[in-house]
Amino acid sequence: MIYSSIFCLFGIVFTNVVAEPLPIRRREENATTDHNTFASITPSKTLAWVSCYGDSLAAELGPVSCARLIAPLDYLNTSFGDVQLAIIKLGASNHTQTTRTVFVNPGGPGDDPIEFITDHGALLRAQVGNDVDLVGIVPRGVGSTFPPITCDATDLASAQRNRDITNSQPGYTDKSLNESYAVGKSLELDCDLVTPSLIPYVGTVHVAKDMDYVLQILGQDKLSYLGYSYGSILGATYAALFPDKIDRMLLDGIVDFNTWYKPEKEPELHIGDADTALNNFFQFCYDAGPDKCAFWYSSPKEIRDRFFEADQRLLENPLPIPGFGLLKVPLWRSGVYSALYQPARSFALLASVAAEIYDRAPGRGIKSYLESVNNASSPIEPPLVDTTTGLKNSPIIAYTIGCSDSGGRAEGIGMSKLEAVLNRHQGVSQYFGGLSSQIEIICLSAGLPAKERFTDKFENIRTSSPILFVGNTADPTTPLRNAFSMSKAFPGSSVLTINGTGHMSYSATQDSECAAEWIMPYFRNGTLPPNGTVCEGKQTPFELPTTQL
Repeated sequence: MIYSSIFCLFGIVFTNVVAEPLPIRRREENATTDHNTFASITPSKTLAWVSCYGDSLAAELGPVSCARLIAPLDYLNTSFGDVQLAIIKLGASNHTQTTRTVFVNPGGPGDDPIEFITDHGALLRAQVGNDVDLVGIVPRGVGSTFPPITCDATDLASAQRNRDITNSQPGYTDKSLNESYAVGKSLELDCDLVTPSLIPYVGTVHVAKDMDYVLQILGQDKLSYLGYSYGSILGATYAALFPDKIDRMLLDGIVDFNTWYKPEKEPELHIGDADTALNNFFQFCYDAGPDKCAFWYSSPKEIRDRFFEADQRLLENPLPIPGFGLLKVPLWRSGVYSALYQPARSFALLASVAAEIYDRAPGRGIKSYLESVNNASSPIEPPLVDTTTGLKNSPIIAYTIGCSDSGGRAEGIGMSKLEAVLNRHQGVSQYFGGLSSQIEIICLSAGLPAKERFTDKFENIRTSSPILFVGNTADPTTPLRNAFSMSKAFPGSSVLTINGTGHMSYSATQDSECAAEWIMPYFRNGTLPPNGTVCEGKQTPFELPTTQL
């Protein structure tokens, strides 16, 4: 939960599991997208659009343009300096004076809307139509927005921190709780050293105000918005700050507002459905049969038992991997968790890796998995991080923003408190509790409070137009209950339930007409599905034979 995407970022992912958040085609490998485009754009206090990303998939759908907008660092005191927001727009196929703008945030925190729109514009168009402008604002500190969050001076330091996060995952060694706490303190010290003036201003309230600032410059009175995962918190925060400015707002994969802004998390609102999603993997494997699921056995229960037996074997005896070192349980469980995000793209590989761990016979599955580990075996220090283009889709970004929203370091944290945090998370999921508890522990340690946080009571927020919340029945990181609790805070809103496994609706609705039949009319004319409407997901996670992985 996000910390929704946050979990996935903290764990190393399966190849093509989360790196590709939507199941549609990408650019050809030999395409040349200039990722330094924004460095050549002159910052302006107006939206001076220039053509960009002409070789992207989005350019086939409409004109793509970019701008660098100068905005206040602190909206409460504009004399504190500026930030330069990187903004991308996929224009409507037939632009007119009345063309609506729909803002898009893909989640994270820290996911890049530039890549999201350029790679996945077709899916977004399918939800909102061809006659709107899609606009993505790169959040403060992320990617091409300036200045960047650069808490690590080198790529090697960033890779080492990622390893520290994985290796200190609580629940496996006597030292892991203290090590996770130390990771948070290290993050605080390094952020204060490298970018101290920026960190207090990267929280979600500041990003929501950036969105309103851009809306005003566009000359539009009300916001239309698509927010996925962490983007649901950004959207809900905007709606709470500016309830009279909502035109259309669809939030998908709902992060609970009340727990996001608190230092002590409620794990049932993060991983409450993670075990259900994992159990669905066992059922999908059984239904697929031995030709398609490499971990198939005579019943879902037998598959489940063998899976946990493989996990226990790995816990007791880490698996030597040629050219890599030891595969240990924390890295494996992080991968299992990330695989639950996208069943169609990851369950077949997850089954192959589980089989190789069970047999202690590393093969193509584990090789594919480990290829996704960032800088896993790089012994040479890379060059300094480019100060004109910051990190994106990064654990450092996710922690910095997430921890700043949580309120900063809690005082008087001892071992008994850390153990209580771990026990609380493992009480919700014994298997994934260590992973989720680490987020809370690191944020309790890191003193990175945002200057502005939403601290009002989150209830009875009456928006100018109703919000549509969307959630899956087996989402590993944003449980369905969040959609209903958030909807309760916004009278007049509605919840669309997707009966399927995975994170956010598109992971569970392959070619599902039901969801589209409700989402498009909502953006067209504001028509909401009756509260409690359920769409059946269409999922085929084991399409390829295991020999074709």
